[in-house]
Amino acid sequence: MINERSAPTDRPCAADPEHWDLDNGVLVDWLDAIQQCIDCPVARACRQLTLDQLRAGTPPLGLVQSGVAFTATGRELDPLQLPAHAARVARHRERPGRAA
Repeated sequence: MINERSAPTDRPCAADPEHWDLDNGVLVDWLDAIQQCIDCPVARACRQLTLDQLRAGTPPLGLVQSGVAFTATGRELDPLQLPAHAARVARHRERPGRAA
């Protein structure tokens, strides 16, 4: 997902930002988001923004950006790691006392 000021509004992440959120979404959303990033009309600009963020030490946090999933701490997740991440997120949501 890229900065609102830096991209046109026809990018898929602008229409449904929750779909790219690794803290609130579900596995099927994240896999779909990765595919939509690949097909996105601003994919090149988004990839450059992501590379710039990584070089600056400020990675994307808790979302899919430029076709890559990033944890809440900025660690890149391989798509094969997403099912385990989804299970962790689901367990966190189910904790007693956690606000829905």
